[in-house]
Amino acid sequence: MTQAVATLLNELTVRPSALRSLIERPESFGEQLGFNSAQLGALRSADKLKRPMYPVTFTTGTTISV
Repeated sequence: MTQAVATLLNELTVRPSALRSLIERPESFGEQLGFNSAQLGALRSADKLKRPMYPVTFTTGTTISV
């Protein structure tokens, strides 16, 4: 699973707009990254909690809410 997390973080770092795809369509996003069924299941169930969103600014200047 460590490699999957590294792949996911790398993709989000290189392309911050990918976060929207991850939120809206986690399974198809994971498939695009080559995740296996267990990893896709983890993406599917990863964020079931409602919580406040906080702005995060990347070193590139891109700001997202997480």
